[in-house]
Amino acid sequence: MYNMPIMGRKGELTNVTKISRLDRAARFVIAQALDVPFIAPVDIDPTLNHTKEMDAMLKQGYGFLVSVPHFSYRDFLDVGQALLVHSKEAKARRMLIPVAVHQLHQTGLEGIAAKAGIELAPIITEDSMEAAKKMHERNETPWWEAAKMEKDMQDAKYVETATKVIAQGGIVLFSPQMGRRDHIELPVREKGKPLHKPVAHLLFATKEIENVGIMAVGITMKGRRQDYSREKSGKWNLFRKYLISFGEPRTREDFLQRAHDAGQIPDIAMLLEMNDIAPKGYQIPQPSRRDTSATISS
Repeated sequence: MYNMPIMGRKGELTNVTKISRLDRAARFVIAQALDVPFIAPVDIDPTLNHTKEMDAMLKQGYGFLVSVPHFSYRDFLDVGQALLVHSKEAKARRMLIPVAVHQLHQTGLEGIAAKAGIELAPIITEDSMEAAKKMHERNETPWWEAAKMEKDMQDAKYVETATKVIAQGGIVLFSPQMGRRDHIELPVREKGKPLHKPVAHLLFATKEIENVGIMAVGITMKGRRQDYSREKSGKWNLFRKYLISFGEPRTREDFLQRAHDAGQIPDIAMLLEMNDIAPKGYQIPQPSRRDTSATISS
């Protein structure tokens, strides 16, 4: 087991890697600055905020997998910023966010995240592959021309980094949706294609780590228009407030037991948890809501 909590001389857990006090202060200032009033405002839902329970588990030496809905460029940064400002323990821990390579170099995320002390792990998603295909059709040469060959290698590197961050009591933000989506959607097995199971993949990768927590997050975009489509809301959504909901944190064992009892694979279980705290406009379309047929045997 990687991170059995061992108490040091000052009563601190020795398995936990914390950033320096100076870096914590700088990170807090930058995180506050990112919450620019009227431009990219962020708030926490007072009716659904379990960050105190998360803090208690972080103090016990847990690393955390935080499942984030993904419809815009801001999602991960805003959730990370909210944790850095409102969670006493999170602001002292390593924080890792996976970012699709085609977004990493197009959106300025690298510079913003670096200033906030958030680590980015480039990954190649199906959306990345589609972007590469379109560039090729336009006779453009993408800087990641060998993307397909590098996909497995980069995915493996991301999971390896994520595992280290969790083992050190850090926080990994990820999306089970594998890209920006108009609404939460359940995975569907397509003939000839593997069923993507990012939640199960991360939980399996961290199985040797004793203390792993997992939490679902919801994001509500405030305002009259509740359209989460990529065409309307897929970019920065400046001047729109994001309301962040932090669901109940669970131990890995509790989460997996609940999924097992419901006859669901971990990815279905997490997506349904996220659906329960998602705004109506981002929830699973009703006909699909009842289809949880991807069971443990899938």
